[in-house]
Amino acid sequence: MANKFEEKLGFFVVTFNELDPYKNRFLIKWRNKLDISDTNLSVLRNFNKGLKELIVSYKSIFINTYNVVCMDISVDEEQTIIFRHESFQLWESESMGLLLNKNKDFVTLNKDGMQVLSLGSNEKRHVKDDTGMDRMIHSLESFNFLKVDSNNFLLFECAKHDKRAISIQQEYTTENSSGEEAGFWGLYNVKINEITLRELLLFQSLYVCKTLSEIVDIVGDQPKPTVFYKSFLELDGSNMVSILSFDSRSMAYLLSDDFSEFFSSKQPLFYRNKI
Repeated sequence: MANKFEEKLGFFVVTFNELDPYKNRFLIKWRNKLDISDTNLSVLRNFNKGLKELIVSYKSIFINTYNVVCMDISVDEEQTIIFRHESFQLWESESMGLLLNKNKDFVTLNKDGMQVLSLGSNEKRHVKDDTGMDRMIHSLESFNFLKVDSNNFLLFECAKHDKRAISIQQEYTTENSSGEEAGFWGLYNVKINEITLRELLLFQSLYVCKTLSEIVDIVGDQPKPTVFYKSFLELDGSNMVSILSFDSRSMAYLLSDDFSEFFSSKQPLFYRNKI
C-alpha cells in the first residue's frame, strides 16, 4: 500500500508474486490528491468458500474521514472493491484499526471511543451496550441486495450522523497521460434514517390493521407523508412506500404530485429490497 505513485498523492494498493516480485499488478490506483495516515492492512479468509479479502483502513486529510476498504483478492479481476466505509475522523487525532477474527468485526479506536463494523456473513447480531440497552449490529454484507450488478460495490457514507447514506457505485478504469487510473460512477443512493418513537408507533399501528381500508385511512391522515419515504435499518434498508406498494389506494396518495418535493432521482423510492 502506498500514498504516492509517480509523485502523485492517492490511494494505491499493489500485489507482488512472492517468488517473482517483477510479477505484480495494482489492485487499485486512485489519485485522490489526499494524504493518508494511521493505516492498517489485514487479510480475512473463508476457507470453506475459498475467499480471501484484503481489509485496508486509513484516515484522510482535509475531508477528515476514516476509511475501511474491503477488496476481493481471491480473483484476478480489475474491479476488486466490495465495500468502502467512511466515518468521521479528525486528521489531527490519532486512530487505530484492527480486525477481530472470531466475529469478523473491524474495530476502530480513537479518542472518542470505539466503532465496530461487522464484516462477516451474519446479517444481524444482537448486542448490549455499556448502559444495558439492546442494540443490533447489521453486517455490511447484508446490504448486497442493493447492488444492480455483481461487480458493483457499496460505499457507506457515515461521516455525518444525520446524513448517513449507502451509495451503490461501479468502479471503472480510465486511461490518461499518467496511465491507468480508477474512477467511480455513482448509480443511486439510499439515505439511512434513524427512526423515532413516533414513527415506530405509526408503523406498528399499520401492522395491526385488519383491513386495507384501515391502512388507507392511517396513510391519508398524515399531513406530510415524509416518514413513508424514509429508509430505515429496522426495515432492512427499505421504506414504507415499498412495503405498502401492494395497495393501489395508498400508492395513489403517497405518489401524488402534491408531494413531488420529496422525490429525488438521486435517492429513488423504489429499489431492490429483501421483501
